[in-house]
Amino acid sequence: MNLVNRILNAGVKDDFGKVQINNYRLSNGAAFLIAIFCIPFVITGYQASPILFTYPSLTLLAYLGVIFLNKGNDNLTARFVLSVAGVLGGSVFHFKLLEMGRPFTMSIFIVVMSLLVMPWVFLSLKERTQLISANIICLLPVFIQLSHIDTLFKSDLKGVDFFQTANMNYISFVISIFILLIASFCIRWISETVGDENAELLSEMEKKNNELASNSQSMETYIEELKIKQKADKKREWKAEGINKVSRILKPGTLLDDVKDELLSTIIKFLGANQGAIYLVNKRDEGLSIDLSACYAYDRKKYMGMSFAPGEGLIGQIYLERDLIYMTDVPENFVKITSGLGDSTPKSLVLATMQHNDEVRAIIELASFEEYDEFAKDFLKEASQMIGSYVANSQINEQTRRLLEETQDQSEQLRQQEEELRQNMEEMTATQEEMQRIKEENEQRIIDLENEIKNYQSAGQVV
Repeated sequence: MNLVNRILNAGVKDDFGKVQINNYRLSNGAAFLIAIFCIPFVITGYQASPILFTYPSLTLLAYLGVIFLNKGNDNLTARFVLSVAGVLGGSVFHFKLLEMGRPFTMSIFIVVMSLLVMPWVFLSLKERTQLISANIICLLPVFIQLSHIDTLFKSDLKGVDFFQTANMNYISFVISIFILLIASFCIRWISETVGDENAELLSEMEKKNNELASNSQSMETYIEELKIKQKADKKREWKAEGINKVSRILKPGTLLDDVKDELLSTIIKFLGANQGAIYLVNKRDEGLSIDLSACYAYDRKKYMGMSFAPGEGLIGQIYLERDLIYMTDVPENFVKITSGLGDSTPKSLVLATMQHNDEVRAIIELASFEEYDEFAKDFLKEASQMIGSYVANSQINEQTRRLLEETQDQSEQLRQQEEELRQNMEEMTATQEEMQRIKEENEQRIIDLENEIKNYQSAGQVV
């Protein structure tokens, strides 16, 4: 069995496909079996004549050569040789018999006829050139032999002729039957192989269909993801547009009091809100307070001047939490949106802190009849950070301006005081000079008086 397996698998490699492996094994097996069937013809040819011995021997070698061709991985040539060797060998053998004066032997002709199926067994329709060539090579000698078939009916069985004996006819007939059985078996094997191949193709087609369905699903998923991405990109562009609008309002050097109404109006219109307010965090001597600084669509007379302490109400609570508060279940009477149709409770309420260096500088409150998505919240957070920095800078600038004004006022006061002191010093100097003059005059008068007194006393003594 080991020898048979080695013969069947001659030339087969591990990387061969199933069809290729079947071609190798089928051609090796058929060549080996037919080579065995050639042995009786070799023996009978040797017994009859050395010339007749040559042709079945060459046919035997041709079949053995098929195995060696497969061993050299030339399977197409091997199958071509396998398809034509039997017909050529049998036909030449029969021709030599006829040249030697032997009558037409029907049994040999049947063997040759049975071998005509070989090209169709071992060559596929895709191998068109080899298949046509093999059929032409096989059919020519058969048609030539047909011209001698009438001698079969004219010959008699007189004389002892080994090739006309019943034994030879019986052997040839049996061999023909075996060849037909082998051919039928090969055809059956090929049909099953083709069936398996078709099953594999169907399985592969089903797999491809599943892959196509999967790819279609993947494509639908990809398209859906692409739509989501495009929607996200549009939202990002929308947010960038809003940030750009806010940044154009927050010009360096401007004060919050000058732009707060425009800023609040721009944010409300961009988000599609209905009303809103901005609260500033102010530090006073009596403590910290959160005061309403700007409002949109509120009753100004009712709400202006509103102030909260840290922790008081939502405004005071968000100051402590330092985060965004978003409500979609707004309590009744908590806040009302005023329109021409009356007062209505908003569907959503959002509050965000405006921070700078982790310090809350202001708070924005927006009320709307619509709910906000994540992009709107992100926009509000980013805009709040910008406004927080702007408020901090604005407060610093305002504080710097006040300090500068105070410094200027103090400088003016000092200048005025210096002028007063200078004037006072001048007046004091003048006074001191006047006093010195008066002193000197008084001293001179005293001297004069003393001189007069002395003169008077001297005059009295003389008298």
